Amino acid sequence: MPRIDHERGYCVRRSLLVALLVCAVAVPSVGAQATTHSNPFAGATFFVDPASNAAREVASDPAKAAIWNRLAHHGQADWFGDWFSTDAVAGAVADRVATIRSAGALPLFVVYAVPQRDCGGYSSGGTNTPEDYRRWVDRFASGLGAAKAAVVLEPDALAMLDCLNSADAHTRLDLLSWAVDRLNAQGNVSVYLDAGHSRWKPASTMAQRLVQAGVARARGFSLNVSNFHVSADEIAYGTTISDAIGGKTFVVDTSRNGLGPSTDPNEPWCNPLGRALGTPPTAATGNGHVDAFLWIKRPGESDGTCKGGPPAGQWWKDYAFGLAERAPWVTDGSTTDDGSVPGTQVVRLWGKDRTETAAIISAATFPPGVPVAYLATGEGFADALAGGPAAARAGAPILLTGRDSLPQATADELARLRPAAVTILGGTAVVSETVRAQAADVTGASVDRLGGTDRYATAAGIARRSFASGVDVAYVATGRAFADALTGGVPAAIEGGPILLTEPQALPASTVEALRALRPARIVILGGTAAVSEAVHAQLTAYAPVSRRWGTDRFATAAAVLGSSFPGPVDTVFLATGERYPDALAGVPAAFSAGAPLAIVESRAIPQAVGEQLQRLSPRRIVLLGGTTAIDAGVETAARSYLR
Repeated sequence: MPRIDHERGYCVRRSLLVALLVCAVAVPSVGAQATTHSNPFAGATFFVDPASNAAREVASDPAKAAIWNRLAHHGQADWFGDWFSTDAVAGAVADRVATIRSAGALPLFVVYAVPQRDCGGYSSGGTNTPEDYRRWVDRFASGLGAAKAAVVLEPDALAMLDCLNSADAHTRLDLLSWAVDRLNAQGNVSVYLDAGHSRWKPASTMAQRLVQAGVARARGFSLNVSNFHVSADEIAYGTTISDAIGGKTFVVDTSRNGLGPSTDPNEPWCNPLGRALGTPPTAATGNGHVDAFLWIKRPGESDGTCKGGPPAGQWWKDYAFGLAERAPWVTDGSTTDDGSVPGTQVVRLWGKDRTETAAIISAATFPPGVPVAYLATGEGFADALAGGPAAARAGAPILLTGRDSLPQATADELARLRPAAVTILGGTAVVSETVRAQAADVTGASVDRLGGTDRYATAAGIARRSFASGVDVAYVATGRAFADALTGGVPAAIEGGPILLTEPQALPASTVEALRALRPARIVILGGTAAVSEAVHAQLTAYAPVSRRWGTDRFATAAAVLGSSFPGPVDTVFLATGERYPDALAGVPAAFSAGAPLAIVESRAIPQAVGEQLQRLSPRRIVLLGGTTAIDAGVETAARSYLR
């Protein structure tokens, strides 16, 4: 079977043949036999399964219950396919209907058993023959009885017609049309034929296929099932289709589209990194074409054996938790009184470790084709500190690597980014030539290195390479600790200047040489006299007027920097732990890209001085960098109190 591209949705060998088949069939009128069902979701209750995988995680992990509840508190569809035998499926459906109706809720089912399902992809299978399919669907429908229910019919089946020969394509269309009629025969079933998504087939093509598959007799169609495309794109696409087929309504799967799709052109649909739960199920869509936003895909179940996931349909705890933690709606998962979801407020970007977190921050910020990507060690801060402003000004991410091998998450993100060049920060003692070769192999780009004899020389080299002589400002921070330099990264980038490092008691020769070359109009010291002494202050006055931004500790210094650099209010604030450096380092280019400050906090508390600045800045949105080990759920809860 030829390889299917799920994003573009074509099968090269047969696409023209099937296109000719579909286009040769006239589009009949859809009004004559249109279903009389009203929106089945209006006023309905979505069934929340108390025995779901997410509910079990709530019970087994109370410390993370607030996050798991974002999954556990919302209804999801039940899928029925050929894993239920023809003899067993009616009983299984009847049992599930009884359970859901006893809770006063509406059954929402997916039928997923069409022959040659998924064209040999991760979810391949289906019944063996057309006759088997008819028998199986007949038994499925019998299990529904007279219950009011909604059924999504065969995800991807119409979008994937292109992988079938002409006879099999005709057969599939006939089977879908027959299935619509068989389900309608139950009397209270609203059928939604699946129509792929907005980036798969042209709306005109999908409209023709829907008509041939019997949409005239269905309630409507479904979009974005198991995919990640933002609701606005799906609504626009669906509205175009609806207008072409007589005003049929549709539903949108929002289970995993909270941050939109991955931009990786190679495999954007299968367990992509950094995705998030989307709008929870609701009929309050604000659009007459859209019956409901639904969680049709069961979020947390794997797409298949890609990105380290288990087989398709199996629960993947780590991926599920990531979807929930990054959900870009109110962080307790609540909805407003009318069932709608409030706007984006708190977002968390995180991965299973610092390397994956940096890759996810990059994926959420930078499109493919960046001019350069920076690689820094994830094992020590010394050579990486000065990279933040340089990367930010270049429109580049900072990704993390080990000394002797390129982590898979970093390699995957480099492949997605397709940078024109890669720059390694630091010498071979921190990032080996092996990593350099691996980065070149992954990207096909030139890979250079900015390193020096020590951390001070590396910072000076980064500054001289990245900034022209005559800069407005140079920031100077201690090279013995990381917090002050990272706090100054975004302001330095905004003001067009570098970060230089110093010893506490004396300016290193490499820093002096950089100051002479850069000729800054002014110098800003980051940190108090314990970090950068008065003696160093005096030395710096030989090169430009000097001021100091400092507090009694790293967090108070961060607050002082926020107070002097951002008059407020601001739209967005990034928060990273001040107890470890990698998340904040990767966050500097992302925050700069958003025009946002980056503040550091304790892992379990927001320091008072930082909290006062957050209150003053009054952001509409807060982005947390790192998982709950870096910034725990209590800090996330506290952060909400600063939103306007």
